[in-house]
Amino acid sequence: MAMRPIPRIFHHSAKPVSVQEFVDALRAACPPRYPKARHTGHRRIGVATSGGVDSMALAFLFSALRKHDPDFIIGDNPCGGIDAFVIDHKLRDSSTQESHAVLRELEKLRYIKPQRLALDWAELLGSPDIDPRTLPNLETAARRGRYRTLGGMCVKEGIDNLFLAHHADDQHETVLMRLLGGHPGRGLVGIRSSGDIPECNGIYRVHQSGFIDLMRRKKPPLTYKLRKKEVHDLRRSLLSEISSHLKFGLEHTLQQLDVRPHSGPPLLPEDYFSEVGVADDLATEHQISPRVKPDLPQLDVEDGGVRICRPLLDFEKDRLIATCEQNGVKWFEDHTNTDPTLTTRNAVRYMVRNFELPQALQRPAILQMADRLKEAIRADEEEADGLFRKTEIIDFRTNSGTLIVQLPEVEASAGDGLEKRRTAAALLVRRLIEVVTPEEQFPMLPSLRGIVSRLFPRLATEAFPAADPPKPFNIGGVLFSPLLTNPPPSQDDGDDAAAAAAASSAAPTPAPPCWFISRAPYKSTEPLPSLEFVQRKGMPQRGTLIRCKPDWSFVTKKWHLWDGRFWIRPRLRLAGTFAIEPFRPSHAKTFRNALEPKERERLEALLRTYAPGKVRYTLPAIYYKGSIDWATMTARIGDGETLLALPSLGVQLPRLGEIVEYQVRYKKVGEDVLRKCDMSFVV
Repeated sequence: MAMRPIPRIFHHSAKPVSVQEFVDALRAACPPRYPKARHTGHRRIGVATSGGVDSMALAFLFSALRKHDPDFIIGDNPCGGIDAFVIDHKLRDSSTQESHAVLRELEKLRYIKPQRLALDWAELLGSPDIDPRTLPNLETAARRGRYRTLGGMCVKEGIDNLFLAHHADDQHETVLMRLLGGHPGRGLVGIRSSGDIPECNGIYRVHQSGFIDLMRRKKPPLTYKLRKKEVHDLRRSLLSEISSHLKFGLEHTLQQLDVRPHSGPPLLPEDYFSEVGVADDLATEHQISPRVKPDLPQLDVEDGGVRICRPLLDFEKDRLIATCEQNGVKWFEDHTNTDPTLTTRNAVRYMVRNFELPQALQRPAILQMADRLKEAIRADEEEADGLFRKTEIIDFRTNSGTLIVQLPEVEASAGDGLEKRRTAAALLVRRLIEVVTPEEQFPMLPSLRGIVSRLFPRLATEAFPAADPPKPFNIGGVLFSPLLTNPPPSQDDGDDAAAAAAASSAAPTPAPPCWFISRAPYKSTEPLPSLEFVQRKGMPQRGTLIRCKPDWSFVTKKWHLWDGRFWIRPRLRLAGTFAIEPFRPSHAKTFRNALEPKERERLEALLRTYAPGKVRYTLPAIYYKGSIDWATMTARIGDGETLLALPSLGVQLPRLGEIVEYQVRYKKVGEDVLRKCDMSFVV
């Protein structure tokens, strides 16, 4: 990496990016995430800075904007400062020296606070004995380490928007690479202008989480509360619309009224499964009434995390060079970015710069194609939104991660119209899968072609026929089960039954009105999801007795993502190893018998109502690796395994709070789903 001197003659063919152009691009790339909230303070922003011309231009533009408007709003809050993060990959002997050179140039920019972040390869690779330069996937490992380091620093600095300097030339190269890789149409739209930070799944506050804790601070940066003036204006507006003879005494009347919307109780899983014969061994054995529907508060739903934004995607690199040259901003050239033998991107970059490509592969044509694809995708999303509005979410239970939905009837149409409707239906299905799936990567649309025919028989094709009768199926770690509310006619109905049977054999059976969507049962060939936590304080030798000490401070206070669905925070007060693993049938009887009689009945009702059939064995459970004598509050480490609690149901052994406490939340869910369920992630 070498310093590039400022040339005496500027680029006359390329126009520098103006502050106003940058503001417009910034607003488009970084819209508010919580438009219904109002800000109560400033928040800092982060800029990932490599020292190249693109990131140095981005840092300069932020500095210029800060000078022009010190309180400009980015996302949801006014900007409270700009942190420029310089990553030291520690892969070259000169990398530390090079990163300090970038820091010195950034320090010349007013309003910019530069910080050097060195990758901790020992932590990233889990061992100090591995040389990262020997890794066969070094580029992938470096990317993962870079984003995780940036995400962690964003959390530390209270930053929720991290800006990257990808530009139009990068967009061109990306689409060309995807063309070479054989990606389908949707993969050719290029780099997105904003999205969740990648490579950080499972890191609390960094990826799709942390908003609840943020809003529960004494001074949160956002609020959903109305200002006193807004309350006063609303009240005055309401009074002005009431006829004069009702104005007098209205205050007293409104205070006395308790008007609430009324609707019948939502249908629960047991209402359907009782009709299709899903047995509940516990309920059958103890003869619990099927009408008993215990109250179970929903879990809080997470949101938040660090968002990455790319405001320079519409600007060519020449314009960024001109921006730096005109304003005396120096940058650095990394020779590894020009070696076509190192990476595919370098090879594509070399080809673009050194060869005259066919017109269809040149930057203007490629970017226009990407824009057309974006418009087509936007149209598909709008049609999928229409289907989602017609979809009824009968029940969404965060405690078990299950959905009951009634899908809309979708009529087939000829020609391209059928494919468009199938695409919209696939987008709807993927949206429902996202609510329940434990997987980080969601199914691609081509993999949902057969699923669309199963769920929407009228959209079936010859290549992808409908299932008759509908059957359960797995996709993306999710189990779809049909809920047949209309049983077939009895054989005793004579001619009517025969006629009905003949009719059903002549035409595909319509899709059932409802589907039960749950986490798919665990595969016997794969390890079960597991988190382990160790309280080492007071840890004796294996097999010896230890006593719970209530004066110990809690440990393990961090949130952890279990099975990609539940955020769990245990707090341990007993020496030994605790684990969060699925509820297993082998522990069910012992756990049930250890509960108080009323709690035992409550457990059986909860399982029957909210986790029928095998769904219960996908619930998180807290285990202790040893045995516990509850009478003396002593434990023996390594002596078997003890099931302590089903945290998402709020069921636990007596006196559990003396040795472990826990909190549990559900993963981030789309706001459109929460609105349909009349839920909110802000509690």
